[in-house]
Amino acid sequence: MAEIQEDRIKEAELFVKEYLTRDDSNVLGISRPRDRALARLADRLSADVYKNLEKVIRTSELSDSENLDPQTRRRHVRPSTRAKRGSARRSRPSASTTETSLNDKTHQELLRWINMARISSESMRKESDMYPRIAAFIQYVSDEVAKGYNSKAGSGIAKPRSLVSFTSFDINAGDADDYTRIDMALTDEASIKEGTKPRYRDMLAVIEVKRSQADQDSAFHQLFMYTRNIYANQFNRRFTWGLTVCGTFVCACLFLHDKIHASVAMDISTPAGRKDFLSLLVNWSICEEERLGYDPTIRYDKLGRCWEIDAFDKDSRSAKTYICDSIIQDACSVFGRHTRCFTARLKQDQLADDDSTSPRVDRVLIKDAWAHVAKDSIRDEVAYLYEIRQKLGEDKELEGTYPYLEAGAVVQICGTSNRHAEDTTQHIMQGGNGNIPKVHREHRRLVMSPIGEPLQSVSSVDELIVVAYDAMAAHTAILKRCSILHRDISINNILVRRNSSSEIGGMLIDFDNAIRTGDFMGAHRPDRTGTLPYMSICNLEESSVKRTALDDWESLIYILCWLGTIGVNRADQSDSVGMEKLQIASWQRGNAAIIADAKRGHLASIEALNSTILRKFCEYPGYDHLGELVADLYLQLFQNPRVSLRSRGCGGKKFFGKRLPNIENMHITPDGRLIDEHISSEITDPFARRAEIADEIMGDLLAVLKSARDQALDRIAKQSG
Repeated sequence: MAEIQEDRIKEAELFVKEYLTRDDSNVLGISRPRDRALARLADRLSADVYKNLEKVIRTSELSDSENLDPQTRRRHVRPSTRAKRGSARRSRPSASTTETSLNDKTHQELLRWINMARISSESMRKESDMYPRIAAFIQYVSDEVAKGYNSKAGSGIAKPRSLVSFTSFDINAGDADDYTRIDMALTDEASIKEGTKPRYRDMLAVIEVKRSQADQDSAFHQLFMYTRNIYANQFNRRFTWGLTVCGTFVCACLFLHDKIHASVAMDISTPAGRKDFLSLLVNWSICEEERLGYDPTIRYDKLGRCWEIDAFDKDSRSAKTYICDSIIQDACSVFGRHTRCFTARLKQDQLADDDSTSPRVDRVLIKDAWAHVAKDSIRDEVAYLYEIRQKLGEDKELEGTYPYLEAGAVVQICGTSNRHAEDTTQHIMQGGNGNIPKVHREHRRLVMSPIGEPLQSVSSVDELIVVAYDAMAAHTAILKRCSILHRDISINNILVRRNSSSEIGGMLIDFDNAIRTGDFMGAHRPDRTGTLPYMSICNLEESSVKRTALDDWESLIYILCWLGTIGVNRADQSDSVGMEKLQIASWQRGNAAIIADAKRGHLASIEALNSTILRKFCEYPGYDHLGELVADLYLQLFQNPRVSLRSRGCGGKKFFGKRLPNIENMHITPDGRLIDEHISSEITDPFARRAEIADEIMGDLLAVLKSARDQALDRIAKQSG
């Protein structure tokens, strides 16, 4: 746990340094309600709360400063008699509340925070001394909003949220996956349950407190770490808010998928700072849920005691509601796609409305993710799966080896004037004075079948081989018949499926990073995609070599090596493996260039692969078959006889022979095998040479894997018989 926490601290420091936008004047506008009636109500309430708060402050200034800070006897100079009389005249309408203002504990606490800069520091020597005073300010605004709502809200406007701080401070949340303690957290009062520990799932925003503005960076770092837990525990959260309080300076932080936007600091010791901060709190109390970062298309049905998920379909232009059975993947990072996966079933009252006489499947997988959309990009997982379904849907041999798309589209969310709009990062930033994020993401939701199981749910090496073949057979068919290259072969993207008779099969999923092969045309450098330990060498190095199916096959080799080392399932895994001492551990340490260099060494030759990786495979039954398969795949990919010796392995070799006559006619050898297209004394890039004949090598690799699959099925049949 300590090592994980250290990594998270380093990540927070790095990401805040690289991706934090400070003093962003657009942030506070994001909290403003979209609905015009709500926005007008928020403006009126903010004005009234500000007016009443300033009355409290002016009244306190007329009293002895000892009432402000009873822990000290330091006195402030009283205002002149004329000034006092003027203040008294201005405050006359609230004379009935003057005594309450001076004696009410909430008022006393918030006044101590507001006057923190000029009262004795003895009363706030620690951060913990600030907690109840910040909470009092938030409570004051909440109470004033409730009173103002009763007198100003029109018909049809929902009751505002009662936003308060949890009564517990410096807490380790009940659903945290670490031991970190958060200073404070903002929540809806209705979510607080007496006697229960505060939970991230109930938090609107985490509040990080420091005594001095000099500690602002440290506050940002800690807020980043805590926000990760909000995403992990709130699977209907699209983006999150956070607050840093450094002395009397408050910053609102908006956490998007690729950037953190911090507002201009609001100094609550000044009227302007108080007005901005309380307006933010009022907006949060009044605004739509989507402005808080919640997803209204994923909601909890209290009557049915279940979560409902709306799924939109791009093809039929309609939406259906599903009942969530379980969540099998949550979003456990601050940045990125925030991919979440749910198992679900169609809501019963919609079964009769289904176009077919009965649903195609009883249970489906719902994938919810924020996909990166590059400028002028046509990458679209929904469109890819529609095409794959259309072209491969009738092929019974491939059935179940890829996700069958039941429905899919960009999520539709309520925009201005109650009109629905596509949920994108641009849509989120509307209201922020036109500040559009550079990185564009779309919120996509896909409904698919069948539902698979994690790759490491296989019971043996033989089952792993069968699953790997099915996934790569689907990969090959999709590339050949749909011209779609997957580009992200990893342990998480190959699943196990079992039919009613428990027969094993495999499925290739997640086409977020896929691309049409025709999109490779052009001189731009291919982008890096995938998961570091399983990325191909060219991918890691971001080389100019065209990405082909061979990169994905190389990723498969790394997966098999990894599972061969740590164990293909939990039963074969041991804590005593000592991964940090093995060569394969270098595939996940350091940056991409360091990992690529390590892989070049390990795959330089079959001897190198054997001595550094294969000899460290588990010594359980069946792992020798996995080692043989990896060696055969390596030989076909890195030492394929279709290319000359100088174009094999990971590094080029110089050709010292004489230039052959009739070079134009020497593209193939007499037995039909391909050789290099050009002969020269220059060093040849073996990856580029092999990419030229990727289709042929891909066929060789699939043949090797099919042979291993057939042998594995024979062994499975013998064991079961």
